[in-house]
Amino acid sequence: MLLLAVVVIALASSTAGAEEANIAPAAEITCHPQVAEGRVQHILDGRVGTGFAFEVGTSGDGSVAFDFASAREVTGLRFFQHSEIYYTTRYVIEGDADGDGDYELTLAEEADAAVGEWLEHRWDPVSLRVLRLRSVEGVSEGKRAHPCVAEIEVLGPALAGDAARAAELGNPVSTVSAPRPLRRMTPLVVDAHPPVVVAGRTEACRTAAQTLAEGLSDAVGRDVTVVDDPAEAGLGERTVLAVGNCVTNPLIARLFHNWYAFADSLYPGPRGYTLRTVCDPSPSLTASRSTGSRRPC
Repeated sequence: MLLLAVVVIALASSTAGAEEANIAPAAEITCHPQVAEGRVQHILDGRVGTGFAFEVGTSGDGSVAFDFASAREVTGLRFFQHSEIYYTTRYVIEGDADGDGDYELTLAEEADAAVGEWLEHRWDPVSLRVLRLRSVEGVSEGKRAHPCVAEIEVLGPALAGDAARAAELGNPVSTVSAPRPLRRMTPLVVDAHPPVVVAGRTEACRTAAQTLAEGLSDAVGRDVTVVDDPAEAGLGERTVLAVGNCVTNPLIARLFHNWYAFADSLYPGPRGYTLRTVCDPSPSLTASRSTGSRRPC
């Protein structure tokens, strides 16, 4: 019988020392008027030969907004318009500090916008939730609103969770802008939440899980519960320990099949043990740490 303990904790992100990067992929992008389905992500693919146009039947001045879900530091915006049929000649870049729909910050304005070259604006760092590029005047020689846009980059300090958020939103990411902070300690109590033990399916695993929970309760001075279902463990909210292996415990099986853990009915062998750290075992977690051990039980 194997005993494997998997500890999962959430790690906070920080902008301290972060390098400036294109943070647009970490935002939910909305356009007014509507853009054809699946075309918005083309402004993030790094190619000025692709982009989006507003739907046929639209008219007037178009806008593109980047919603980061919470306030973060932004230092600039650059974009490339590639159409000589639909383009802006005058535009404004605006910020909404708290996401209430009121763009109270005017960050940049331009009255002589060029086509076929990058247009870039920088400003002192400002905290905002939504950044919007809005055309004020432009040219539409067909039946669409203006402008057509090939690329838009929003500039600001990168966060460790940006790539994960971009993946959730379906936005393309070509580089990792900020490494995850290194954590060498695993707290047993996270945000006042005591740890939870996920037991395996066998009686020996349940006995080992109960023994582990009793020892942890004495160590942290709080009741540590044992659950059978990983869904009841509060993954991402507290430290979670899973007892067993990929055959006997569904949580460890999830890690095993994603190459995060390797304990099974054969490895690491009689009376062997493993201690292992696992990062981002689930898309719902910002980051995680795991420790595993194996011994007869």
